[in-house]
Amino acid sequence: MLPVPAGRLEGALHARRRVRPRRGATTSQNWGPLFREQLRGHVRFLAKHRGLGQAERARRLLLASLRLRGIVFPGARGRTYKEAAHWLAATSTRELLETRA
Repeated sequence: MLPVPAGRLEGALHARRRVRPRRGATTSQNWGPLFREQLRGHVRFLAKHRGLGQAERARRLLLASLRLRGIVFPGARGRTYKEAAHWLAATSTRELLETRA
């Protein structure tokens, strides 16, 4: 622990202090569009660095994994995966690279 003048910043530099995240942040309120953008980002990255063929392969792999997750996970989480899989199936790789949400 660093020396702190008496009365100033008391406890501010204490090594055992922990910061806890607040639940219910904005991403949990509207995760669907953000998740789709994350998926689009994965495909864009691969298209840029590995080519269109690898991006298409990754899109198909993501689609399969999202469909499986939609079955395995219950509730809202599973719905999010199912909706993302439906969106990914309805969008070609070229469309993913050309458009922004």
